[in-house]
Amino acid sequence: MKKVVVLMALLSCMYPVLAEEYKTITCYELGGLEKVLPKEELRAITHLKLVGNINNLDLQYVSAAVTEWNVLQVLDLKETGVSIINNCFCKNESLEEVRLP
Repeated sequence: MKKVVVLMALLSCMYPVLAEEYKTITCYELGGLEKVLPKEELRAITHLKLVGNINNLDLQYVSAAVTEWNVLQVLDLKETGVSIINNCFCKNESLEEVRLP
């Protein structure tokens, strides 16, 4: 019985990492993405759309977080005015698509 309980606990801890989630985040403040999107939420997001005011600090924040978990597959930046910084997502193995403005 203990083995079953331990297995269930382990599986419930893994769920957020394996979950597929589509999320749209609107940023009103440059460099403020961390305030509206905590790192803990990023671990379950596979498709992230950012809207509004973001800058290189915000992109570095997303890059560092998603590189740690390698879950993000699509990053949509079409509705932002940001330009990509060199090598921003080079260590992310899961990222398949980046949609630029």
